[in-house]
Parts: sequence; C-alpha cells; structure tokens
Amino acid sequence: MPSPVPLPAALAEAAARRNALLTWTVEGWDETRAIAQIVTQLEMPAVLSVSPEAVEDRPVAVWGAMLSALADEVDGLLVAHLDGVSSVAALEEAADAGFSSVGVVPALPDFGSYFDTLAEIAAAARARGVSVEAEAFIPVGDREKGRFLSHPPLAIDMVRTVEVDALALSITDGTHPISGHSVVDWSVIEAISPRVGVPLTLRPGSYLAAEDRLRLGREFGVRAIDVSVAQRAEFSRLIRIAVARSHQSPGRRELMSELRQGLSDWALRMVMETWRR
Repeated sequence: MPSPVPLPAALAEAAARRNALLTWTVEGWDETRAIAQIVTQLEMPAVLSVSPEAVEDRPVAVWGAMLSALADEVDGLLVAHLDGVSSVAALEEAADAGFSSVGVVPALPDFGSYFDTLAEIAAAARARGVSVEAEAFIPVGDREKGRFLSHPPLAIDMVRTVEVDALALSITDGTHPISGHSVVDWSVIEAISPRVGVPLTLRPGSYLAAEDRLRLGREFGVRAIDVSVAQRAEFSRLIRIAVARSHQSPGRRELMSELRQGLSDWALRMVMETWRR
C-alpha cells in the first residue's frame, strides 16, 4: 500500500470484514515495526496512533516519515494518526509530515472556543486530505487521576456543528476490582449513539472485556477500539514469558520474533472478539 490512508478508508475496510478497527498507540520503533508486520500477517487495516508524549521524544516529522515508510511495506490499509492536535498550525505540520489522520482534543473548559478551533482544523484538514477524529469530554471525580467521560449534549452538539470524520468516546469509569477490565458507563453511549451520524471510536485508556467490545459494536456501532492498554499488558506478559523460557535475557532478534508472533496471535483474538457479527 503506497501511503497512509485517512481514517474513513480503514473504517470502511474493517466494516466490510465485519470487524472493528484496532488502534495501536505506538511509542518506539521496534514496537511500531512489529505492529506493522502484524497488520501484514493478518491482512487487516489498522491505525497507528502517535501520542503527544511520543512526540516529546521524536519530532512529528520523524514519526511521519517512519509511519509513511511502514505504510509502503505493509500489505494492508494503515492509518498514520497524530493525537492531541489543537491548532491549524499543528494540523499543517502533521499533514506535511505524512500523517493521514489527526485527533483533536478540547481545551477545557472553553468548549465554545473549542468548537471554533475544531471547525478551523477540520476545514484545513479536508483541504489536505487528512481525516479528523474529535472528542467532547469532561473531567469526572478526582481531577488528579485524570479521568474523563464523554459529555452527551456537548458531543451531539459538536458533530452537528462541525463536520468531522469520527467521534472519539471516553465511556469507561473505573476498573472492575476482580477482572481488572474497564467498567463501561453504558448511559453515556446510550445517549450519544442514536443521535450522531458519524462513526464512533473508543479513545485510549480502556481495557475492555470481550463481551463489552462485542456489545459496543453490535448495539451501538462503535467502529474502532483503541487497544493500547491491553496491548501494553500483553507486550509485558510476552517479554516475561520469553525471558523465563530462555532462563536468560534472549537476544534482540529472537525476542522480537517471539514478541511479533505473540502479538500477532493476540491481535487476531482481539479482531475475532470485536464486532464479529
């Protein structure tokens, strides 16, 4: 595939396969390349999302070049997504670097200004062929813990006011004490889903049970799910297994081979457990 594609193209391909689109948050080159190889092995579309924290270590231009190079290698649709964009200048920088999608976040608490800024970013993005995923959430509970939930009236008003390609949801409120899975606040998505006409995606920070992923897709039309939290846990688990099996730290090549295969098997399970109808 010659270059990264905008989010709608990957969403359409995933929908044709009756699967949700998996979003992987990437932080390092080895991990990013391993995930790209998984995309090729499974022949499935995917989103590689670069966080604001990752940009602190590598400039936007470097990440864009990396993901563009990988998109030329993989046999599947790859979305190069930059999260945390908050200005037209940042959008232009992302587009110049080769990103095909951006995530726009609100500048709390001034949502009126956010809607105006989002409209400007969305217009500039359309001119550059870049897709826009937007959010509308508010802090809940202890602000120190950084917990947020999507705000239904704001989210609905936003997508009716500004033309965006997807609405990113934050719908989990805490963690189950036994399973460790994220607890879904179903009232939030029940209020939003029937009232918006854009694809729904799930933002980072959720470690969902398989039955919740299925319900989100089947009942509420969630089209893409960020698996970064579960991905990190699985990556750490695979490293521990590889080290324990070898009784010593394995070589870089052997370790990466085992990690790629393990993550590939895990990703296939995630795909099969998510939105398969």
